[in-house]
Amino acid sequence: MGPKRTTPPTALRRAVGIHDTNVGSLRSRKGETTLQTLAGVYTLGRLDSVRFAAAGGTLYRSGVALITGLNGNRLALCKSPPAANLPDYLFVTGGGLSRKILSAGTVQNWGIAPPASGMAAAAGGGAVVLTGRYWYHSTFLNFVTGNRSNAEPVQAQLLAFAGTTINLSAIPVSADAQVTRREIWRTVGDGGTYLYNQVITNNTATTLADTTLDSIPVGGSYATNALQPIELPLDNAFPDQTYTDAVIDQLTSFWISGESGKQGRLYYSPIGRPEGVKGYVTITNDNDALQRVIAWNGRYVFTLKGVYKIDGADPYFRRLITGVPGVPAANRRTVVPSPYGIFYQAADGLRLFDGARSELIFFDRVGSLFRGETLDDFPLFEGIYAEFARNQYFISDGSRTLAFNYITGFIRELGVGLTSLFYEEDTRLLLGATSTSIVILEDESASAFTTLDIETGSLQLPVGQDATIKRVRVRGQFYGQVITPSIIIDDVAQPLPPFTVDTETIEYPIGQKARSVSIRLQATLTLAIVIETIEVDVYESKDAAIKSVYKYGFANTRASSGSV
Repeated sequence: MGPKRTTPPTALRRAVGIHDTNVGSLRSRKGETTLQTLAGVYTLGRLDSVRFAAAGGTLYRSGVALITGLNGNRLALCKSPPAANLPDYLFVTGGGLSRKILSAGTVQNWGIAPPASGMAAAAGGGAVVLTGRYWYHSTFLNFVTGNRSNAEPVQAQLLAFAGTTINLSAIPVSADAQVTRREIWRTVGDGGTYLYNQVITNNTATTLADTTLDSIPVGGSYATNALQPIELPLDNAFPDQTYTDAVIDQLTSFWISGESGKQGRLYYSPIGRPEGVKGYVTITNDNDALQRVIAWNGRYVFTLKGVYKIDGADPYFRRLITGVPGVPAANRRTVVPSPYGIFYQAADGLRLFDGARSELIFFDRVGSLFRGETLDDFPLFEGIYAEFARNQYFISDGSRTLAFNYITGFIRELGVGLTSLFYEEDTRLLLGATSTSIVILEDESASAFTTLDIETGSLQLPVGQDATIKRVRVRGQFYGQVITPSIIIDDVAQPLPPFTVDTETIEYPIGQKARSVSIRLQATLTLAIVIETIEVDVYESKDAAIKSVYKYGFANTRASSGSV
């Protein structure tokens, strides 16, 4: 008989403003606490105890503008140390730039751009010690993190040299403040491998006299005035500023590109060095573009059409998880890891992926909402952002937010639209961005949420029998607030007189025949309320000789596992 009939009478078809925890009764939820007035927030995050928010073209740190020039796309914020034994930084990408933020708020590039070509080498004279042809490269170094750049594109060279000194000039200087040292790499005479020559312990000097011998220590030992057995690394490419998503897993970065021709590639850093780009794995192509990269009991990439696991450890290889739908581009930020698996909105509904298979969840009750359909009077739903917190999958389309409790099955509508969500595991606070503010959602220290709108499941009365609704009873703790009830008989809503009581049972005589019945309660609250029972008395004429009155309870201990 339709969705209304498939909802158990002890469940809720409509649950706006209801608390997630309901034991033996229904409680209205707590409201929100405003942390900051800021409109248009599309990304939230935190580093240590400091909160971050992106709105428009700006990333804010504790409400103060920190990074400007963002393109307005949603950001990927990755908390990770830049190297072993260092504190966490906040790595940022997705907004048309790639940056990292130190705990003190200092902003640096994610990675280091290479030097420009132009360094020159010339003979310096002296007795003959070095002979042959010599080539040089330089790199920039962040001494704190140990991260270095790639070398300049064109090397400096000195051909047919014989002498003791080679003079370097026009040594590149970096405009990046994180660069505190530069490194010189050189071949042996007539050699082809660039070895570690020496370090310049500043970012200012542009000349250097090189008297390093051609000898190379054996066994990796260090020797003064000799080339060191360390080859010039070629895997520190500067991260692309068009990356749209990233994850850092065990000090290794993985990126997704938004650039045409590269949208099917998963880029990666060297193992343990999250700032340099080493290469990429071709997953698909632009027609099946990568949408999200997730670290959850492994590394997974969600594309438009499917899900791939990234196996191996450089070289990496992809493995398609057969039978698992992908995620549409509009829903990419609904892909959220949890202790139970990875939740996301696919084209055919909400799904939970456990690493091997993906199953539709809550489909029997709200599946049509995620397939472009309307469920009763609730419009279709396209999630744009989601988060997992307190056993619940929160998903919002910007104007409405649904919460799905994966343990109890309780589905409810928060009654507020959100453009971003972020759960702080240590404080156990769920942050959300409304159209005007950043708030703590359902803050237990806040006042009651103002809107209450619940409707019980429809009670289907026996077909072909004379059933009459005799009366309706509502009992709860209402603290003198105005509660407006309605009775829905055969899908037609009829308002009942509002009531105002503290703690009492309210009874309404009905006296109407019915095939189905449900009850709706609405209120604008200033204090939290508790609804203990909702009951109807139904007179059923079973035959000419036997007539009975049945009492049906809607709200009881099972209500917390309701449907909508």
